[in-house]
Amino acid sequence: MTAGSSAPILFSETASHHTVLFPLPIPSLGSGIGATSCPPEWLFYQGHCYAFFPEEVQCQYHRKGAHLASIITKAEGNTVARYITESGATGHVWIGLHDPRQVSAQSLRWTWTYGSLYRYSRWNVGEPYNLNDSEYCIELLKGTGFKNWNDQVCNRKNGYVCKYGL
Repeated sequence: MTAGSSAPILFSETASHHTVLFPLPIPSLGSGIGATSCPPEWLFYQGHCYAFFPEEVQCQYHRKGAHLASIITKAEGNTVARYITESGATGHVWIGLHDPRQVSAQSLRWTWTYGSLYRYSRWNVGEPYNLNDSEYCIELLKGTGFKNWNDQVCNRKNGYVCKYGL
């Protein structure tokens, strides 16, 4: 993230409308989780569809109204973490929590990419730390099974979790 930038890099600036990545199938998630109302290979949970993409991709390209995932409850976080793990993720994964104002560690105001303030959190120990007043985006940590959150500089190359409501 460069000084003076007004928004975190949450979507690819290089992916074109011809760039198509598909999530991996997860047959072991069991019955009751999948649904025909989500696109093939997407996870259905509590009225929402989720997909993990290992490379930068625009969530909205795959589905109108999709955005980087919000994690609203512990149960949702655990379900998404399991899905990401079984998708074969090899590194940390972006979710849609960020501070679009990027002011300072003393005045962080976390919001979801669709504009809602967050109420549930699962910060890793010592987080959010906002090292050098430069960490304004949130990743799920691979070392915690994708359950705990870490604030990070927004231009780091991570996988993405997309979500949209039905």
